[in-house]
Amino acid sequence: MKLELFSLLKNKFTETCVPYGSLIEQMRLTAELKANPKDWEALGTDKGKSIVIRDDPKSGYLGWVKKDILQGYARKVRKAGGIDLQIIGVGGRGRSNCRFKSPGDCACPILERV
Repeated sequence: MKLELFSLLKNKFTETCVPYGSLIEQMRLTAELKANPKDWEALGTDKGKSIVIRDDPKSGYLGWVKKDILQGYARKVRKAGGIDLQIIGVGGRGRSNCRFKSPGDCACPILERV
């Protein structure tokens, strides 16, 4: 399906970005959150909660996540003038399923500009 979809593009992607979030080590993040409960807060309900890292966390790792990963991704999107098209690959067993996000939707793992 992907080959059929992308082979139809007249203009190929000018940039593809690997997800910034893939740089975060989940076990280390979990340990840092547990060790530094005053550095963050959970917002939302049930399984839809998000972690908001405070502006000046004591944990260097949480500071790196906030500055370089979260804010870095936001800077990249702003510098590019926004997101034209996002294609998100999802798969628990290494499968990749294409998902399309409309402009203005939340920041998602993979940024591809047309």
